[in-house]
Amino acid sequence: MRFVLADIDPVALAKLAIVPMAVVLVVGEAYALRTIRRRPLGSVVGRRVSATGYSAQNVIGSAGIGVAAKVVGLALAVPTLAIGAMLAPLSLVTAPSGAAGVAYAVLVADALLYIFHRLSHRTTLGWASHITHHETPYFDYGVALRVEVFPVVGLAVFPLAALFGVGPEMIAIAFLIHGLYMGVLHTEVIDRLPRWFELVFNTPSHHRVHHLADDRRGHNLGSILIVWDRLFGTFRPEASGIHHYGVANLPDRRWPGFLGPVENFYRVLRPRGDLRVSAQNRPAT
Repeated sequence: MRFVLADIDPVALAKLAIVPMAVVLVVGEAYALRTIRRRPLGSVVGRRVSATGYSAQNVIGSAGIGVAAKVVGLALAVPTLAIGAMLAPLSLVTAPSGAAGVAYAVLVADALLYIFHRLSHRTTLGWASHITHHETPYFDYGVALRVEVFPVVGLAVFPLAALFGVGPEMIAIAFLIHGLYMGVLHTEVIDRLPRWFELVFNTPSHHRVHHLADDRRGHNLGSILIVWDRLFGTFRPEASGIHHYGVANLPDRRWPGFLGPVENFYRVLRPRGDLRVSAQNRPAT
């Protein structure tokens, strides 16, 4: 069978490219951080990097969690698509086609991801899954691989794309774009970007704030755009000084490490659980 370049699915090609891209980013960042920490005070353009440093073991563990999340995500895709199919006949608008359609889908996905992310921090069910992404005291490209394993809140949010005329194929492309963009935000190597860019878009500076241990209610929740946070009062600028990432008052783990996401889910949802949203809101130690 003759190979024809035009027959390649660009979305499938982009998904295949994610793995080598992730490897390049992780290795490149590790080298950059090693170089940075040789400077006086281990600074990035005058800003101190995190107190915990960098851990290859954390990157490997985060990658394992990411693989588990992909498997569960395939299972959750079935009910998500089913709910979206039921909502599609109620669509309020007709989405544009072509490049404009992709841009429109990315915008719709951005709004839905803000809602999803806010619910993930402000509700017990959402935090039961999302805490896995935040519990590590590191902030690097390895953390970007540490996606939540049980994003059940998404079942109530993501199918809403159908109401805005965005079909499953287009929303899949939009989420792929968002995933790539959000992944790049998880780093201390990139300092603040031009002011005009940071006014509109999410940046590593904004996302570092989101992962701080003292950010107990969840700020800078946007995906590509930061305008939702500015509009709805969840924006917080980055301050100077040493950053401490993770979750305040995180208790010791009792289950084997590979069962971490399941243990988090149990310890948040059980009565008077020690990882509930209210427990997370206690002052940091």
